[in-house]
Amino acid sequence: MQQGKESSAPLMRERENEEAIHVQENKRRKRRIMKVAVYLMFGLIVVGVFSVWLFHKDSNESVSMGSRFKFTVKARTLEIQNAAGDGVLYADLGMHLKATPYEQCWNDEINEYEINCIDWRKMAEVHFHKNEGVTNSCYSIDWTALSEEFEAEDCFYIQTYNWFGFLSDGHSTWPMKDIRLRNMSFYPKYPNKLDRNLVPYWLSSAGVSIVINNNTPFSVSWNISAQRQLCVAATKSYKAISAKPVLRYTICQGEDMQQAYYRTKEFLEEFLAKTPLNTKMNDIIPNPIYYVTDESGLDTIKEKLASNSKCAYLELFSDWESQYGDLVFKPEVFTKLKNLQTSLSAEHCKYMVPISAFFAFKSKNFEIGIANKYFVRDEMNLATELMNWDGHEGAVLDITNQNATSWYIKKLSNLLNQLDIGAFKLLHVDIPSLISFQDTNASVLDYPKFFAKMVAKLNVTMVIENVAGFMLNEAHVVVHTNMNFTQESRCFNKVVPETLMLGLESYSLIIADIGKLIDFDITEELLTRWLQIVIFYPGYRLPFFPVMSDQVMNRRVETLTRLRNQVVIPYLQELRENQESDPLIRPLWWPDPEDDVAQVINDQFLVGDKILVTPILCEGVNFRNVYLPRGNWQAGHSGIVSEGKSWIQVHYDNLDQVPYFTLVED
Repeated sequence: MQQGKESSAPLMRERENEEAIHVQENKRRKRRIMKVAVYLMFGLIVVGVFSVWLFHKDSNESVSMGSRFKFTVKARTLEIQNAAGDGVLYADLGMHLKATPYEQCWNDEINEYEINCIDWRKMAEVHFHKNEGVTNSCYSIDWTALSEEFEAEDCFYIQTYNWFGFLSDGHSTWPMKDIRLRNMSFYPKYPNKLDRNLVPYWLSSAGVSIVINNNTPFSVSWNISAQRQLCVAATKSYKAISAKPVLRYTICQGEDMQQAYYRTKEFLEEFLAKTPLNTKMNDIIPNPIYYVTDESGLDTIKEKLASNSKCAYLELFSDWESQYGDLVFKPEVFTKLKNLQTSLSAEHCKYMVPISAFFAFKSKNFEIGIANKYFVRDEMNLATELMNWDGHEGAVLDITNQNATSWYIKKLSNLLNQLDIGAFKLLHVDIPSLISFQDTNASVLDYPKFFAKMVAKLNVTMVIENVAGFMLNEAHVVVHTNMNFTQESRCFNKVVPETLMLGLESYSLIIADIGKLIDFDITEELLTRWLQIVIFYPGYRLPFFPVMSDQVMNRRVETLTRLRNQVVIPYLQELRENQESDPLIRPLWWPDPEDDVAQVINDQFLVGDKILVTPILCEGVNFRNVYLPRGNWQAGHSGIVSEGKSWIQVHYDNLDQVPYFTLVED
């Protein structure tokens, strides 16, 4: 028995050892599992932190607003793509920022960072805003200065696209070519006079438009480097450190130029809070606007009316009041106008009175305006800002001051009660830029649009002599005809491009003014060629020419008037009713924006979609090459039908043949 016990002892020790080994292995296995779990958890934490860092880094490195807009912060480059993902606009922003540190803008009001704003420390901020349309978008870019040293300048690559817009006199605008400009102020600086329409709008054949906000004076450069860029820069004289942006503009895009036009117009009407006007008073003007340049011209009006076609308005001379700002007719002028009124009414003609918001120092109303603070004030808002206009010292009405505008409107209403006035024409007044309005958001560039809104309260037609920027309300705008000289003849070939640009800039009610043609010895031929163009416009303006009393010329005018009344006016009125969003006078590419040939035609235009005007723009010429857009077109003088998207040469045997075509309906 003793021996048995001794023999079983080693077996028990072996079992105990095996159990101990199993326990140790289980412990080691658990430790390995714990280590793996810790490693996995640590890895997940690292990945999460890295992802957050990447997201934060990406939000600081780029600003995206949808799939088509991306601004890369470090390089300060902008790319806008179309629906197919192709880049249609590239730009370099903040040209003078250099290597300044940056971060997202901190907003104290909401106590968090703004994802669409970048702050370059102590230098500048840029804000991006997206304005969604029905099919396409607009993107607004605002630069705010944080330092006097900051110069806001953004440059857009021209590439191989056709660009349309105004840069300076003496250069082609349709399209812009053969131009090299450096830092040219877009608007003339006081006391220089604005003598043409200036609207900061550029359109690219890639389907992109750029519009500059009215409130920011700026300069432009074009094609001055190997990169071939359009650059816009805040005017250096503009106050740098301000809560207002020093440079503000909007980029709109569409699938083609026509769609870009629609999107831009939609944005402007929303941004400017467009107010509908009395369409009856702001509509097509069928009959011509005649004008007289001084008081003596009133003495022969009755005879001239009898020998000319009917008139819509008789526009008066600018010094009908004793002093600018009296807003009362001179007694002798009023007597003549009162005596003429019966004769004018028989021709369904009313007076058009040129007005301004300028009050001369000697005006009866000047002291009233000073006492009531009705005029714009100096930069510090301490005193009335005095200025010079048309050789007179005085002040300008603050059209953002409700009391001032109510007072002014009463003065105009008194004029309307005295005579049969059907229209007012706003004369452009040049105003210094460093002034104060009651509305601190307004600037001198806003003046025409605020003035038109004010006069819209009256039941009259509104005509703007020269527009600067975009308008709140639709009004008639004048395009002035200038003479151009070639080695062979005298021409007026700039009137068509300017008309086309005004149409794209949302000004449809265009009045063709004979302008500086009267400064030259205007011949019967030159006058006829001009009339053959302007009968297709919504309105036209000219003086009483002696040559128009000639029997042959009188017959020719009657023929042109008949064509206007029977063909043009009914169609223009139809367009106003059914195609309100489209320009009345359109470029040749309008039916087919991808037509490369039509894009560069600058001496023809469409009225709606059905009338093609192919004017003779120089004297001594009786033929021209005509490009026909898509469709079949019938010549107005011969009845011959030609197929579109082709060139033809047309000869005109005499001045009675009007150069135009009509679309042949299928």
